Amino acid sequence: MSKQTLLLVGVLAVAVLLAGAVTVQAQITEPPRPVTPPECGAMGPYDLTNDGRVDWRDFDLWVRTVHEGSETCRLNGPAHGCPPWVDVNRDGIASVEDLMAMDQFMHWCVRPPRHTWVPGR
Repeated sequence: MSKQTLLLVGVLAVAVLLAGAVTVQAQITEPPRPVTPPECGAMGPYDLTNDGRVDWRDFDLWVRTVHEGSETCRLNGPAHGCPPWVDVNRDGIASVEDLMAMDQFMHWCVRPPRHTWVPGR
């Protein structure tokens, strides 16, 4: 190889190393994002089947009730046409956010993520 080729390869290697160092430094200086777990209180609003646990049966009941329900209870419709337990997050609308509230409760309170400290547990 010629001296010019070696010099070019050396310059490219240094440029790659510097770009990697800048990326690592940018990742290190980002402040950590706090994780706020939901309140892990009573299971009542999330246990739709009243069997003492939150699992797939509760999600299934919610989906069947909203999607196969009458015209008065439908997705993204007012919750007053649905059974009262459909509006899990109490926002007045039967929406995916209700399922998301159930999912969040299940993942944080019923079986918390590994290596996660949940107050009171």
